Amino acid sequence: MSRYVGAVIERGKILCYRVFDAGDVIALDVAEKTLAAKRVEIVGPLAEGLFMPVRPLEVAVGSCTIHMPRLGRDLEATCTARVFDFGAISFLYEIDIEPGTTLEQLTPLCDALYDAPELDARGKVDRKKLVDRLGDSIEKPHEWAEGETYTIVFVEKLSGTRMTEDGHRASIAELSRSEAVAKLLLGETSDKPLSDATRDDVLKNAFSYLVDDLVVVDWNSALVVEPSGSRIVPFVLELATSQLLEFRYYDGILDRELARVYDHVEKSRPRILRSPFGKLMRRGAPLHGAHGGHGARRQLDQVGRRLLPLARLPLGHPPLPRAGVARERRGQARAHLAGVRAPEGRGRGLSRSAARDHRRRSDLRGAPHRATRSSVKR
Repeated sequence: MSRYVGAVIERGKILCYRVFDAGDVIALDVAEKTLAAKRVEIVGPLAEGLFMPVRPLEVAVGSCTIHMPRLGRDLEATCTARVFDFGAISFLYEIDIEPGTTLEQLTPLCDALYDAPELDARGKVDRKKLVDRLGDSIEKPHEWAEGETYTIVFVEKLSGTRMTEDGHRASIAELSRSEAVAKLLLGETSDKPLSDATRDDVLKNAFSYLVDDLVVVDWNSALVVEPSGSRIVPFVLELATSQLLEFRYYDGILDRELARVYDHVEKSRPRILRSPFGKLMRRGAPLHGAHGGHGARRQLDQVGRRLLPLARLPLGHPPLPRAGVARERRGQARAHLAGVRAPEGRGRGLSRSAARDHRRRSDLRGAPHRATRSSVKR
């Protein structure tokens, strides 16, 4: 019988993403010259299986100090930005994990970083600076201030888990079912154990391919154990987060258009010889004034064509496509829950505390939340 003992991180980083919308489209060939930037290099043992028609730009932003009053100290981070052609900009703040840190010791730090307003504010400042530098390479800029957050605990070397003759196979299997991982991803610092329903809900999206790697995907966070150091799995999760952000943007526009249609229907008077909806149909339900006479359906079709084929994932490596799909489903369920709380289309993002409260209510009802087909459909 194997017995799980505390896993110790010997080499790893916390990857904090702040993803923002910039405009309809970003001309990367123009931006590449303007910023003197380079395209993202996709390297690693799985690189040959990941195909992207248009690779994003990678821009070095530099080192920064993040003041964290909650922790009572400052954190040093290295920031890079990725500019996607479909209008999103993703900022990555990398924070080193001190060698010898256990998952339990790392949980309070992750809890402070998951929804840190200090990182949000820093991201907005960096977004404004980069958007100004991008200039005319952004087609039809957006002033939408909302963003998506995601945090990945990226571990390259793990120790303290060789417990049986099975070696890494047993340790990774135990780790993927451990309460320490569930609490880490939740940012739960309580000494009390989680309920079985909550723990199972957090850990149900766990994937492993080799005996020493692991991916666990949750609402706003993930644990990635990758001894090779390949960043492909974090890149797929970042891509899914950026895609979710863009769908949220157009979802908000569609909500406003539906509200306009409802108002028109309520105010229209019945007519015998003339349809009261002729003016509405001629307008073609434009998404907003900047798009002129383009109809909502045409605009959303264009969005779908731009976002859905962003990358092709290798079917022969299950963790990659499954991790991306799990991130999408988690994000869609989160947007759905927040949408129920804010039907006017505001506040689509669900904070970690709100997600935690939802799980607690689910536990009181005796069943965990499940991101079923009906729950993610809007």
